[in-house]
Amino acid sequence: MKRLFPVLVAVCQLASLGARAAAPVILSEPQSVTVNNASAAAFTVVATNGASYQWYFQGVTNLPGATNATLSLDDVSSNQAGSYTVVVTSSNNISTNSTPAVLTIVPGTVIQW
Repeated sequence: MKRLFPVLVAVCQLASLGARAAAPVILSEPQSVTVNNASAAAFTVVATNGASYQWYFQGVTNLPGATNATLSLDDVSSNQAGSYTVVVTSSNNISTNSTPAVLTIVPGTVIQW
């Protein structure tokens, strides 16, 4: 038993280190974007220790399927103008929120020939 005790202590120490996985840290916040109506827009977050991502519109509306580090919006319309945030979650369920990035949509110029 005396020989086994140091091994058990080492295993417990390693297990406790693994249980204290690092919290996610946002290294680069999403930046505000201004685009023409019907154009594409994208927001990107760079984070360490991020196991999952969830984007939100206006801080409360969960965007289904928006679960990557980059949120891509195609063919934007005026109802999509507003603030976008992302929650980054680590593998041990510690989360951090980004600061809001604003999507501004301006009317495009339509030329008919």
